[in-house]
Amino acid sequence: MGVANGASCGFASGRGAKGYLARNAAPLLALALFVGLVPLVGRGVTYLNLAFYAVVTVYFAALGSCSPVRWKEELAKGSFWRQTLATVGAVVAGFLLMLLLQASLPGLDLGEIELPTRTPVEIALFALQTTLLPPLAEELFFRKSLIVLGGGARTVVTVVLSSLLFALEHALAPFGVLTYAVLGASFSIPYAWHKNVYAMMTAHLIVNVVGNGLPLAAMLLLAR
Repeated sequence: MGVANGASCGFASGRGAKGYLARNAAPLLALALFVGLVPLVGRGVTYLNLAFYAVVTVYFAALGSCSPVRWKEELAKGSFWRQTLATVGAVVAGFLLMLLLQASLPGLDLGEIELPTRTPVEIALFALQTTLLPPLAEELFFRKSLIVLGGGARTVVTVVLSSLLFALEHALAPFGVLTYAVLGASFSIPYAWHKNVYAMMTAHLIVNVVGNGLPLAAMLLLAR
């Protein structure tokens, strides 16, 4: 199952480094534009982030990188849920470690990319971009497409690369990138282990709904 879910996206596909770079060129360009424009757009970062997620998701969907039918089939497997729950545990640990590192040096700027939530439209887009879209866009790009599976130096290098690029999508200051890379690694390492992108997407969805969706819903209910 692992090879079918991931290794074909990297050097192991037989296309080599050129195929890897060609596959990732468009989303890497989208990420570079996103990072470059964030300081310039102010509150428009909500729409910039939405555009990034939309471009990446549509791009990989067009490549056939995931299948709703296959995802549904995975849900029926016991191994799938073991992989999913292990990933959730790793991500929670990574998140706590990230917070600990940030708290250890409170004076350093994180440069976190924050989405405004002042208007109803911004709140709706915030909910969409912190619950439903990341499990698709981030897992298909940062994990499935960037990480070369199979072990060895290529896996290690691409896990590090994936973690750093994930961090750049969340923070711009050096210390912020470093701490968010820890969180990124807590996603990347489980994927390199079990090689199941559907388990990654499900784990990411669970973490986002519990960590972002439920608190947002509670806040909105209390504000009435």
